[in-house]
Amino acid sequence: MWKTEFHPLPNCLGDEFSINISPNTTLGILTSIANTGAVVLNVSSSVVNNNYLSNGMEVLLVNGLQTEYVGRIININKYNLQITIELPLSNSFNMGTLIKINTYMLKKFKIYQTSSTVKFGEKGIVMKKLPKNTIIRVEYKNNDGLAKTLYLDIEYYYS
Repeated sequence: MWKTEFHPLPNCLGDEFSINISPNTTLGILTSIANTGAVVLNVSSSVVNNNYLSNGMEVLLVNGLQTEYVGRIININKYNLQITIELPLSNSFNMGTLIKINTYMLKKFKIYQTSSTVKFGEKGIVMKKLPKNTIIRVEYKNNDGLAKTLYLDIEYYYS
């Protein structure tokens, strides 16, 4: 991502929005049981060797019966095929559980003023290039339920 501009109208005050790059992308699986309370997860090589994986990405574990948000990645150990997550597991997960990531450019940004354009990354946000066919999801929370018009400009590079 290079630059994002949001042009809020007066009726947007108090609303919030997020920009999620490639939402709920499956990178791989757990390669061993992850017990309740664990923060270090043994993962497939496809997780740690993914060119787009980096600290700060948000992780979901999904096994078909349950989905658990485990916070952000705080360490990637390519040698031992492990990632360290921010939040201890509330549940145990079996080998083969899917590891999904979310990369937020903005998360729950609250619209606090409407008098001018809000700019993010005007001098460039350091991120990797977006591969072809990447989904970018804009999530807008309309806090008063009235119809809104949203003006958002996103400039990005793709490969």
